Amino acid sequence: MKKLLLSGFAVIGAATAAAGYKPLRNYYNGPMVDPKIMEHANLKDNVIVITGVSKNGIGYETCKSLLAKNGTIIIGVRDLKKGEATRREILEQVALEENNQNNSKGNIYVMQLDLNDLDSVKHFADEIKEKFKRCDILINNAGISNVPHALSKQNVEIHFGTNHLGHFLLTNLLIDQLKDSKGRVITVASRAHENYYGKTFKLDEVYNNTCHYVPSHYLYARSKFANVLFSKKLDRILAEQSKDELDRCTSYSLHPGLVTSSIGRYSSLMSFVIGTVGRIFGKDLVHGSQTTLHVALADKSQLRGGAYYADCKEKQTNPLANEISIQDELWQTSKVLCAKYLRETD
Repeated sequence: MKKLLLSGFAVIGAATAAAGYKPLRNYYNGPMVDPKIMEHANLKDNVIVITGVSKNGIGYETCKSLLAKNGTIIIGVRDLKKGEATRREILEQVALEENNQNNSKGNIYVMQLDLNDLDSVKHFADEIKEKFKRCDILINNAGISNVPHALSKQNVEIHFGTNHLGHFLLTNLLIDQLKDSKGRVITVASRAHENYYGKTFKLDEVYNNTCHYVPSHYLYARSKFANVLFSKKLDRILAEQSKDELDRCTSYSLHPGLVTSSIGRYSSLMSFVIGTVGRIFGKDLVHGSQTTLHVALADKSQLRGGAYYADCKEKQTNPLANEISIQDELWQTSKVLCAKYLRETD
């Protein structure tokens, strides 16, 4: 009898949890992009570059949505074979979602990119400029989190090198095309940047320094802080170079949310958090892509250059991100580390 009662309670408990799961997920998934924005969006003749597009990431869903809006998408991936498989999957899914009629006039092009290697970044940018006359949107989406202490191919701390420096170089190599099209630079940061309180980005802090004495999650937070600083500094530069605040190239950063993606695969703790807590209190991949889509598709009059977004709204950043001196030091250190590649474009 006791076993029967316990079984009954278990069934009731499970049913109650199941009943409450969907509303809870809907709440934590957050908002979708305004349907009016999606309805009127048409990216015909627009070239969009997205870094980091894989099956278990928000870049995948971002690519799908922009392709459905007729965009010409260039995806930068480390593994070309996997990238081509991803391309086929996305094209097939978009066709199916359009009732088996491929109404999308867009296409996807796969190119090799390893943000851990600045030589690869330079080659990727050169290939884009060789094959395409324009670049309308650059989405700096790829990232790593909580990887073992290491250096990039150019001896830069690996989180800083991959998450920030590779995107810094890529943006600067494509900036003329982006300015010509009065485009957008969108950098996927993270709320983790709020947990970083360092006030300097000196060369010796990131170069030839694995920072083995610093926890990996703090190095990740530093790289995401750098993403926000970079976006703000870039927009300052673009605004100074333009006479029209609304009719110019703009830069934005964003927090996608706690997303059930594969970004935490290098850390057992992060994998646990994302795989358990994230499945209840986090966002699925579709919802995790929404803020990126918002800043990519909303009319610029609804956005503010240099601002930081989350849940499709402008949000406050770590107050230190507004410090001009920190923005400037990060920019200068990044220029020094990328000097060889930037000189080649002068």
